Amino acid sequence: MGLSAGASLVVAQHHEHADGSGFPLKLNTDRMSPLARIVALVNRYDNLCNPHIVAKAMTPHEALSVLFAQSKTKFDTAILGAFIKMMGVYPPGSAVQLTDDRYALVVSVNSSRPLKPRVLVHESGVPRDEALIVDLEKADGLGIRRSLRPQQLPPTTLAYLAPRPRVAYFFEPAGEPTP
Repeated sequence: MGLSAGASLVVAQHHEHADGSGFPLKLNTDRMSPLARIVALVNRYDNLCNPHIVAKAMTPHEALSVLFAQSKTKFDTAILGAFIKMMGVYPPGSAVQLTDDRYALVVSVNSSRPLKPRVLVHESGVPRDEALIVDLEKADGLGIRRSLRPQQLPPTTLAYLAPRPRVAYFFEPAGEPTP
């Protein structure tokens, strides 16, 4: 079964950039399909997080920072804004240090409060399968101090949180917030 004309267009344009610096045709935003603009952004994000050489992988937080820095020229700003809102400041899979010095792994984004995701917290006395998940929006006085690369975590924390060497994505449809 072949690709539809629309899908073929997206595939053909997914390496183009809003400023015309991409390839193969050096198209700018005005000449790219809206879906190709989305796929170009997502493709770049995925390549930053999951490069062929795993040692060059960026954290999801770092990848969003790079995309944001390039937004004025490489990507449609409205699409980038929506992408960052959906992914959050600390996308799922981000290793972080909390303001109380504990380490955690971001497990879900809070689109209304991007600095307050849900995190799986490393507690040395708690088995990994019973790990505490904290909703930072509801945790008074607790927040994220900084994002970390997995190799910056202490060895026991790295083993406990077990961040994946390759980032995977899953998004739930928008709906009613859970109580």
